[in-house]
Amino acid sequence: MKSPLNWGFFILLKLFKIMTSDFFLIKYRRSKIIYEITNQCEYANSQKFALHKIKKMKGYIGNIEEIAKENNNFRQVLYTGKHSQLVVMSLKPGEEIGAEVHPDVDQFFRIDEGEGKTIIDGIENTIEDGFAVIVPAGANHNVINTSPDKDLKLYTIYSPANHRDKVTHATKAEALTDDEHFDGKTSE
Repeated sequence: MKSPLNWGFFILLKLFKIMTSDFFLIKYRRSKIIYEITNQCEYANSQKFALHKIKKMKGYIGNIEEIAKENNNFRQVLYTGKHSQLVVMSLKPGEEIGAEVHPDVDQFFRIDEGEGKTIIDGIENTIEDGFAVIVPAGANHNVINTSPDKDLKLYTIYSPANHRDKVTHATKAEALTDDEHFDGKTSE
């Protein structure tokens, strides 16, 4: 005999088969087993049932906090729009982005894991998990991981875009040798 959860999952499966004109994701988690049924849809984060209807994939949809925490690349561009760009970064212990100035780009940082400091036009502030930082265009700025043993995980939004779409730099050294800049091409 099926448990109520199994019956619920069975009914959702039947419902999914009926709904063929739209995009759906049904996710059921029981213990460590995850069942996912997708039809052109992104990951949905849920502990029980989740039925997400997405008419059309436009823009960027994702659990940015989890993506940032799982990222081990120095820089990875996730999405580039006409007026903004989403990038995840991971700084090793003691590593820094490096002092820089974007004359025509505002930049937002969100710290998702670790501790560090920012320097904006010579003013230092400590940062940690949950902190947000906005750097106005033209400001000399740097983000530094001050932890001796933990990576600093963050995401940043450039407005407008600053890097080539979908670029990934595994290390800072790789980023420094790649003279890439936004080339006008967006994710869509």
